[in-house]
Amino acid sequence: FLDSKLEAIASSNNINNPDNFTLNISPENLVKLQKIENKFDKTPIEKIYIHYRRCLVENKYLTEDDLIRYLDLAFDKKTNPERLFILSNKPSKIKMRSYFYFHYKEIAGAPHGKQLKYASLLGEYFEGYDTKTVSSNFTK
Repeated sequence: FLDSKLEAIASSNNINNPDNFTLNISPENLVKLQKIENKFDKTPIEKIYIHYRRCLVENKYLTEDDLIRYLDLAFDKKTNPERLFILSNKPSKIKMRSYFYFHYKEIAGAPHGKQLKYASLLGEYFEGYDTKTVSSNFTK
């Protein structure tokens, strides 16, 4: 069931250490993921999925189903959720900002003038975060 593109990204991408990362995605979610088109930026959705799965799902802050819904809303539909996503196990705001800053800087290449746009991926979708505050504290 595992798409070879996902497997290749998981094993070769330097943001993932294959020794401590397993890609356990249900067949249903794999089908959903393959239908998501990244209209937010040019990064392959599989690479974004792997990053946020490792940060949010593996740390039990978000369920796999919620991650797929988040990716669909934020990257394909580019619409805010009716209800903000609620993180479990209350990660620190510094830790959460670092996950999203890593996406902006390392995965997307820190596109000039787009920091607020990338901060909105946290601020507009998750309870307890504000886009302007996230952006102004991104590097802290």
